[in-house]
Amino acid sequence: MSLTDLLSMLGQAVVMAVLAFGLVCLLISHLRYQSLAGPRSDAVPGTDTLTVLMARRMSTAHREPDPFVVMLVSADPPLDADALTALAQRLRDRLREGDDVIPYREHQLAVVVPASRAAVPSLVERLVEEERVTASLRIGVAAFPEDGHRTDELRRQVEAALAHSLASGQSPAWPPGSTPPAPVVAGIHTGGAAVVGAEQKVLLDELTGVLQASRLGPALQKFVAQCRRDNRPVSVVCLDVDGLRRYNDQYGRRTGDRLLRAVADLLQRITREEDLIARYEEDQFVLALSATPAQALAEAQRLLNGLRRSTFQIEGYSLRLTASLGVAGFPEHGTVARELFEAAQAALQAAKTKGRNQCLLYQASQRKPTNIGSASDAF
Repeated sequence: MSLTDLLSMLGQAVVMAVLAFGLVCLLISHLRYQSLAGPRSDAVPGTDTLTVLMARRMSTAHREPDPFVVMLVSADPPLDADALTALAQRLRDRLREGDDVIPYREHQLAVVVPASRAAVPSLVERLVEEERVTASLRIGVAAFPEDGHRTDELRRQVEAALAHSLASGQSPAWPPGSTPPAPVVAGIHTGGAAVVGAEQKVLLDELTGVLQASRLGPALQKFVAQCRRDNRPVSVVCLDVDGLRRYNDQYGRRTGDRLLRAVADLLQRITREEDLIARYEEDQFVLALSATPAQALAEAQRLLNGLRRSTFQIEGYSLRLTASLGVAGFPEHGTVARELFEAAQAALQAAKTKGRNQCLLYQASQRKPTNIGSASDAF
């Protein structure tokens, strides 16, 4: 047998092994999905859809499933169909593209969001923020894997939590016997890393409560590397507050500082606990999200819309702000943290050049800045 024939046989064997491995993974994932979903227990509208959504998040063959939370949302008194549909749309507007909001039973909505159990208080606060329905919202919450490893178990738990919320008026409510997570200290979005005690003075910006500019480089490197290791998307958003110098000149530096703090608070309420937020230079913020470039652009637009809708009551003045945002994501616009940061800065500069008050996704035609300050030197 010639060397060519031997190499050909080895190549065919490798291809067959790869195909077999892929089929085994698909089979394992399918069997796990069927096991998690279990038999259909009822035909109530919405329950089957929720079961499918939960089973999809649990049925990963190559790694442990990521944590997620399930919420059932109702109102007291109940909303009619049109009002419930409008509420569902408002909730979707406050979530990311990959999150789910679906009808569930009569007068109820189900929300499924990939997030840790500890993130629930801030997530609920974001969902009900500025909610002006005439009824009071009641929310029951259950978390995977703490409150259940199967879809039917998790569904029973979240239904029990909603029943408790409706009976007690408490919102959010957890399943009976489940201990609510401890409140998360507001203003600390460090990419999922816990920051407590004396560390806060070292890592966090004293004015805004987010990461200092000097800590941006290492934190962003770690965030991007972790997302890549976990095979998750990652994007960077750079935000510049429009006209902050004008506010400083007209109303005083103290008012400008309070505006910056208000913007930081808004960013922390709208984004997730596991996202990374850092201050960069005087009037800029940098965000890192586990999101595709398209999802990050939608998130940036939601941030901009939230800022546009906000009125800040400071020093007796009612002030409004806009911002310019640039977005870049892996792998389209860079493969390491510095490249993504520079691409997002280039998109930000393009948004400012085009008139500000907008967000843009990085394009190859946008020139990356050659000198973007000391923060980039830390990469």
